[in-house]
Amino acid sequence: MGCGKGDYTVGLAARYPERNFLGLDIKGDRIWRGSTRAEELGLTNVGFLRTRAESLNAHFAPQELAEIWVTFPDPRPRDRDIKRRLTSPRFLNLYQEIVRTGGLVHLKTDDTPLYEYTLETLQTRPGARILAHTADIYATPELLPHAEDIQTHYERRFRGEGIAIKYIQFTLS
Repeated sequence: MGCGKGDYTVGLAARYPERNFLGLDIKGDRIWRGSTRAEELGLTNVGFLRTRAESLNAHFAPQELAEIWVTFPDPRPRDRDIKRRLTSPRFLNLYQEIVRTGGLVHLKTDDTPLYEYTLETLQTRPGARILAHTADIYATPELLPHAEDIQTHYERRFRGEGIAIKYIQFTLS
């Protein structure tokens, strides 16, 4: 979700050649960078889709996906934009439709208010189960394998600025 330049999508595809990965973003130039990189690496298990997050269920069948990664989304800090946050109830409902039972959803972010908002939203959502979370994934090495050590452009930038990277892994039933 919001794959940007495809760092995570390409990184996961390279690491897990037996699995398929699809990066989604609304910006075509970003997807071009990711697809170009995947082609340079000869990866055949990765693709990119230019679409709005709101239309996920038009592209995937119910329970089709094993996992969703939401990496460094726009935090949408204004109250009027809460419904546009990729971890708002609106999007959690979409994820619940297309992720198979027991499938995972991951969030990595530098934004503390988004991290806290997501934890609160999940804690009050029936059927949501938080499996792991930390306000600093690099200070919690036991969780790093779950969060993958692949870094996006933004993750490298924020870490370079000394900003802690937050992580949540959860399921929706």
